[in-house]
Amino acid sequence: MKIFDVRMMTCGTWDTVKEVAVNDEACPTGLSLLDILGKVFRYGQNEFAIEGTNKTLPSVSAGDIIEVPVDNNNKEYHMVAACGFVKVTDVKLEMLKTATKPMGYGYAYGFVEGDTNE
Repeated sequence: MKIFDVRMMTCGTWDTVKEVAVNDEACPTGLSLLDILGKVFRYGQNEFAIEGTNKTLPSVSAGDIIEVPVDNNNKEYHMVAACGFVKVTDVKLEMLKTATKPMGYGYAYGFVEGDTNE
């Protein structure tokens, strides 16, 4: 089983993390990045979550950020968009890490301009 951290930006801040479990059969080695993100999104839905995982946080939705390990020391961050996923730039990532209120939804739909959290 693989565990992915999802930053729940639509209902919290950077520190609000939902651990999403994806079984090995659904996420074999060699799967494309898009397929991995799709699996994390699917199993991040509380109705499809693997039995025994924590379902106290809402389901993964647009604006939330999926962390994907690249190697032992690095991760990529991808925001769930209205349709698909968008890689989060370093500038946006730093801004989101310091946000004091939920704000992922605005970035997922393009409603927020600039790099401010006001």
